[in-house]
Amino acid sequence: MPRIAVQKPETIQIPLEQGDWIEVKKYLNYAEEKGLQGSGVSGIKNPDTVAKRSYELDFVRLSLGRFEAYITNWSFLGLDSKPLPCTPENMAALTTETAIEIDQALDVHVEKMKAAKNAPAPEPVGAGN
Repeated sequence: MPRIAVQKPETIQIPLEQGDWIEVKKYLNYAEEKGLQGSGVSGIKNPDTVAKRSYELDFVRLSLGRFEAYITNWSFLGLDSKPLPCTPENMAALTTETAIEIDQALDVHVEKMKAAKNAPAPEPVGAGN
């Protein structure tokens, strides 16, 4: 039987401390996944020599790339007490504590989604009887 080969765009809301939340994609599609994998690479040394090739990593870019790939909305307020738009610039301006909380929430989310994908399919009703 042919399979559905495209990622359904679904989001879920993850509660955070102090009544806040982030809305995230349940799963990334292929392009988002590959973009995230390369988001922390800021340069390649010796690209023509496989044995001596090395990569320069930008951990800030990697972390923000993950936020940008997953987060679609949030409940945060700006300095003016108005809703803070969910943009890459505002993601970069988050407090360290908030960013760590989001990062931890994303870790849990990704693990839950991996487990859900790897769970055995339920047997049809009446199967095996």
